[in-house]
Amino acid sequence: ASEVGFNCAISSGVVTEIRRYVELAEETPFAQLVPHFPVVREWRLIPSFLQMGETPGFKHILEWLPAFPDPHTYIHSAMSMWNERVSDPRTDINYIIIDLK
Repeated sequence: ASEVGFNCAISSGVVTEIRRYVELAEETPFAQLVPHFPVVREWRLIPSFLQMGETPGFKHILEWLPAFPDPHTYIHSAMSMWNERVSDPRTDINYIIIDLK
């Protein structure tokens, strides 16, 4: 592969051996079936506040919008346990913009 030339990588010994192996090796199937992509799943729409018979807790949220999930699904989730940012972007040296006028 270290040869200088137009097709040096294609004609290298390593690539030739890999190509020969791929042509001669017997295919080993996966242990599980690999789905064809894109994977099409059944779409389930989130019911609206109106369909759920609920009223949104705020005036700016309209009744036809999707309802909020039940609180037990997000109160103790991994996202609620993440560490707060230690540094402040306003004082972090990486974010300070110096005016050079």
